[in-house]
Amino acid sequence: MRIRLTLHILSFVLLTLLLSACVQEDRLPADSGTLHLSINKISSQTETRLTPGEIGKPLKERFSLKIQRTGSQSVYYNGNFKESIELPAGNYDITATYGQNATIGKDCPYYTGTIREVKVEADKTTGVTIPCKVSNALISVKFGADEDEKARFDRYYKDYGLMVRVGDFSLPITSEFPNSSIYFPAGSQPQFYFYGTLKTDGGRMVSIELDHNDIPDVFQAADHAKLTLTLPDPESALGVNISKAEVTTVQLDETIPLSWLPVS
Repeated sequence: MRIRLTLHILSFVLLTLLLSACVQEDRLPADSGTLHLSINKISSQTETRLTPGEIGKPLKERFSLKIQRTGSQSVYYNGNFKESIELPAGNYDITATYGQNATIGKDCPYYTGTIREVKVEADKTTGVTIPCKVSNALISVKFGADEDEKARFDRYYKDYGLMVRVGDFSLPITSEFPNSSIYFPAGSQPQFYFYGTLKTDGGRMVSIELDHNDIPDVFQAADHAKLTLTLPDPESALGVNISKAEVTTVQLDETIPLSWLPVS
């Protein structure tokens, strides 16, 4: 009985080792190659925090990579950025992402990039660079077209800002920190409200919904709407409006390819 039990245990161990070897062979066949993502240092500077460039280059370890066989559902890697990875020979679609495509957020660009049909050849190293672009949209605001108008806001209001609402969620750009930007997903239809506490009239709260013909009904990826708020009547705190709405597309110098990522 003891001998039979020992034989069963040995058979189980041998079968486990055999299955493990088979799995390992499936993962790394003889005709495998290496995919290499180059990492170089590069500087990027802008004058304000209104664009993704000033927020800073994402660290490579904060990127996520997904490597999938072209034309199939087989995912060979889905995790943190790697400089190199060994794969079976074949064609692959590679997607890189950074950040979260939040419903609404402050100073939080979301980068995505995909390169398709990357060919990995047996016993060879394939280099690839994935250009990642801003995939959400953003709003920035200027309180007053010039210093005189800005002083007018400060004269009438104790505190004030622009509230950006997306669905049931909202975030402000305040007069205290005006150089922030509010981000939201492409395809959103945000609403805008000026709010403030009057220095007179018993500290009454003011809330005014704002709009402008040049603001898109639906924002596309990398749309950046720069709004200028004004007080048209120099003798009144009311009548706040958007005097200018300039919508630009985030440019190439605000785009981050993986080859820009700093070496750690």
